[in-house]
Amino acid sequence: MMVQIKVVMSLLLTLLLWSLVEVHSQSFPRLSFMSQTLANHSYVDVSQVGRPDIRDGEGVQCITDLTTCCTRDQGAHRADWYFPNGTRLPFAAPNIDTYETRVAQRVDLRRNTNANSPTGIYRCDIPTGAVHDNTDISVRDTVYVGLYTASGGSVSISVSGGLTFDPSQLTLTCISTGGPATTVTWTRDSTTVTQGTQTVLNDPVTAQYTHTLTVTTAGVYTCTVANNKPSSASASTTVAGIYSQYYVCTHKPVLRLCLVIVHNYSQ
Repeated sequence: MMVQIKVVMSLLLTLLLWSLVEVHSQSFPRLSFMSQTLANHSYVDVSQVGRPDIRDGEGVQCITDLTTCCTRDQGAHRADWYFPNGTRLPFAAPNIDTYETRVAQRVDLRRNTNANSPTGIYRCDIPTGAVHDNTDISVRDTVYVGLYTASGGSVSISVSGGLTFDPSQLTLTCISTGGPATTVTWTRDSTTVTQGTQTVLNDPVTAQYTHTLTVTTAGVYTCTVANNKPSSASASTTVAGIYSQYYVCTHKPVLRLCLVIVHNYSQ
């Protein structure tokens, strides 16, 4: 009987500790990322490991995020991680909660559960050249991950163009700030639009992205920016029509008259 009671108490204690760990980890900001594999076999990957990490005899500390930046090119310079403000991440040391560790060609960005890591875009630079060749150590590849708080970001849309000779010059610009662009979706009247879209990172510190769409058809356009926290933000605008201008002019050298014809070909 006593053995059964001890077993039950042990199970209950295990479940209680497990639930506390889960609640704690869910409340902590996560790394939002776009897993990338580059043409020259460099890549970045993110794992939510939540496993113990022992450093310098300090005891056990839980790692929430382990972000790997790696090049498979043997003999190449190893990569380096940088904070959003451009400073390089330190190596593991006492009282440091956001740091990098190295194993062969792999460089890991690690964050402890009690870390107050700056939000924004973290970058990993992979240089060129071999380890013993200091003549060529320029940056060859750069990969990015983003750390954001639970509040997410904001999204707005502006329109450039209008009355123009070339309808393809009408462009919608969607600005997202403070949230990762892991998924950017443009829709026209609830239909996904993929042609003529582009995403550019403007400011790594504030994580401001510009998402552009070339418009050729009227409709209600919506830009939705989502991440893997999960959360999302969106904004919409209505394009009533796209216009083209045509000039019909006389060829008389003394008196030149021009008639402007505005044609609305998309309602």
